[in-house]
Amino acid sequence: AGELHAVRGRGEQGDLVLTVPSGTDYVVSVETWRPAVGRAGRLRRGVSAPFVPRDVPAVSDLLLARAEGPLPESLDELIGALHSGRVFAPGDTVRVAWEVHGLGWRPEQLGYRVEVRENAGGFFSRLGRSLGVVGDRRGQDLVWTEAGPDAPGALFRAVDVVIPPDFEDGRFTLRLEVSSVGRNALVTEREIEVRGRESRR
Repeated sequence: AGELHAVRGRGEQGDLVLTVPSGTDYVVSVETWRPAVGRAGRLRRGVSAPFVPRDVPAVSDLLLARAEGPLPESLDELIGALHSGRVFAPGDTVRVAWEVHGLGWRPEQLGYRVEVRENAGGFFSRLGRSLGVVGDRRGQDLVWTEAGPDAPGALFRAVDVVIPPDFEDGRFTLRLEVSSVGRNALVTEREIEVRGRESRR
């Protein structure tokens, strides 16, 4: 059983955060019950929490949140704004956050690259691109460097990414790469869908 860290509710929405030991797999089950309308539901998901030694660099999954107010400085500040879906409209601003663990044991410069890339289409789309009939896959990059942490511990970062207004409907991959001299790059990805506001009605 995990330690209950926080539960916050806002009407029919809320946040539940559990802290569990690493090194094993879990099944997370969320159940809802609305007796007034005679409805109930359950959602189950498998969650893997592999063990990683404290001095081995690792990057978390990407978290998506509503871009409200200033950028958060910690995971706790982000939790209340987490985005429950993965569908966004052209022109939307998506807050993307992550944690990097296993750093701070030596001084180093970290390079970050956040990419939004259109997923490969079907056979004819790939053939058209290879023949030059169809243009390159759409995308956007955000690149910067900064000093690594001064001491070991979780390094939290968040950025706001604007989905370009000219993006058409499609599936895209958000990709984060964290690099440092003498280390293998850390990479994590998450798929999102871009759908025009009129097509979501």
